[in-house]
Amino acid sequence: PSSLKSIGKFSFSNTALKSVKLPQSVEYIKDGTFSECKNLEYINLSSSMKRIGNQAFENCEKLKVVDLTDNLEQVGDYAFYNCKSLEGIVFPDLLKSIGVFSFSNTKLKNIIIPDSVIEIRTAAFRECVELGEIKLPDSLKTIEEEILYNCSSLKEIEIPEGIKEIGTLA
Repeated sequence: PSSLKSIGKFSFSNTALKSVKLPQSVEYIKDGTFSECKNLEYINLSSSMKRIGNQAFENCEKLKVVDLTDNLEQVGDYAFYNCKSLEGIVFPDLLKSIGVFSFSNTKLKNIIIPDSVIEIRTAAFRECVELGEIKLPDSLKTIEEEILYNCSSLKEIEIPEGIKEIGTLA
């Protein structure tokens, strides 16, 4: 329905969904909405999507493809945590914040974070063991704790000029 603006907390959590296409009117997926959907492989977010809540897709182990929309501004804490099949993602140019543990324990291989991002929170990409390359945005001033901890395949990182602090186990 075109009147639907948000989907409530844990609405479809722990269901057998395989794919989801959201109405174009949806701007916000609240906390845990699709968490623990072990069979979910594909999600098509609405072009109006501005925020993905905490744990929205946590432990969706078969999730391979996520189309992040151009209007997305925030990815919440643990949003894609333990999505063990997630291999690639393109971050939109309006994105401002990537939450705590948001992409930890995924199969992301290369990441380019746009200059619009001003905050990458603790352990955002922790234990992405297949991550080979990451480009951090010039807008970033701090690299928080454990952002790239145990990214054992990381061969290249581009640290922006404006970085003032690098956290423990970064």
